[in-house]
Amino acid sequence: MKLAAKWLSMSLTLALASPVLAQDPPTPEPPAPPPEDAPPVEGGDAPKADGPKADTAAAAPTATQANDGDASQADAAAAAPTQVEVSADTELASNGQPDASDEDVSDEPVDVREALQLHVGDMRIAPVMLVSAYGTPYAGTDSLFQSGDIAEQGGFRLRHARFGLDTAYKDQAQLRVSTELAHHEGGEARIHDAYLGYTPFEWAQLFAGAQRVPISRFQHIRSGRGALMERPLATRSMAPGQQVGLTGSGSLWEGALSWSLGVFNGLRRGNLFYEGWDANYAPFGNRFDGLAYAVRIGSEPLERLPNTAADEGKGDLRLGVGANYMYSDGGARDVHLGGGDVHLMWAGLHVIGEAIWMRSLPESEPTQAGAAPFEVTSVGMVGEAGYMILERMLGVTGRFEWIDANTQSDDETDNWLVTGGAHLHVVDQLLKVQAEYTHREERFGLSLDNDSVTISLQGQLDPARPRGEK
Repeated sequence: MKLAAKWLSMSLTLALASPVLAQDPPTPEPPAPPPEDAPPVEGGDAPKADGPKADTAAAAPTATQANDGDASQADAAAAAPTQVEVSADTELASNGQPDASDEDVSDEPVDVREALQLHVGDMRIAPVMLVSAYGTPYAGTDSLFQSGDIAEQGGFRLRHARFGLDTAYKDQAQLRVSTELAHHEGGEARIHDAYLGYTPFEWAQLFAGAQRVPISRFQHIRSGRGALMERPLATRSMAPGQQVGLTGSGSLWEGALSWSLGVFNGLRRGNLFYEGWDANYAPFGNRFDGLAYAVRIGSEPLERLPNTAADEGKGDLRLGVGANYMYSDGGARDVHLGGGDVHLMWAGLHVIGEAIWMRSLPESEPTQAGAAPFEVTSVGMVGEAGYMILERMLGVTGRFEWIDANTQSDDETDNWLVTGGAHLHVVDQLLKVQAEYTHREERFGLSLDNDSVTISLQGQLDPARPRGEK
């Protein structure tokens, strides 16, 4: 009996389970019927669903059905690009479609000082604007502009009001024109840059017009791009800025070797050492001076340095070295000028060192007044170091200068200076706020009261790349 009961139980279990095991997979629900106003489907009854794939095909009408069997229109519809819906957070590739690569898209911030550019065909046009205003809460009672001090007394000063255009056509030509409306010599408007460049080759380029004389590392860093408000006093006193002339320049092996060679109208120095050079643009030509010749050799063996003093982007190790020489056949005196420099950047740190030597010889038959009746040799040395605390935002810098205005005499013109300051970039680097203190000490003679505390606000737009560089 027990065996019979057990056999009967197993038979009932198998009999109940067999219909379930034998039945087909469940058929998906048929698609919803089309609206009443939809046209009937041609070819008889709607196709019978045969599995999930068949349902998917039935739910999406073909191009032939949508266009009443017009095969040509179906082919055109099949060839049309797929419209992709992109959200605001989706990164786009260069063709406008989402970037399907697995690599992360660089999120390096754009420097808005260089970003505003208008492209018309192969022509690029960029504005050049620099406005900077100084506020000096303290200036020593012995401070003088003729001595190179930043202010003579407490108050405000419009240091720069520069406007112009920088244009380029493909890689073939470049044109730059800018005017300084707040020139420090009398405050009158003066031409700053006005040159044309022929730049089809990186290794050999030609520039003509009012341009920078290829002397000094600090002179090559454009105004507004320094870590401190002003270039070093030694540089401003000994190295010339802009002059009308012709310059050839180029670079080889991605900047591992660069060269510049220029010939300019003769340069004219002021009567006092700290007055520096006169910016003689000679609208009537070279009437009273001879010619000036300058050459510079440089190297950036690791990577190209940006056109800033500070390492604002906290990049990899970069190094630049340079040496230069200039001879100016002036109307009152002949001047020989030489120097060397080094510029290092690494992970937010920057270090700049520069040495300048100058010898001034009076002309035997001067064509201009103001010639010193004796030979003068001058030496200046500058060391600067700084660090970006916050990338592209906050940095601090210190600078030391040693100046011997005349190696043949010891007096109050022989100075050393210490300057320390901080700079803060706001509005995506479009604006810069700076604050700094300068202590100036006379090495011989009387100790003058010419320290200063200065705060500045600056706004700048400028592509600021090296001339001719892509």
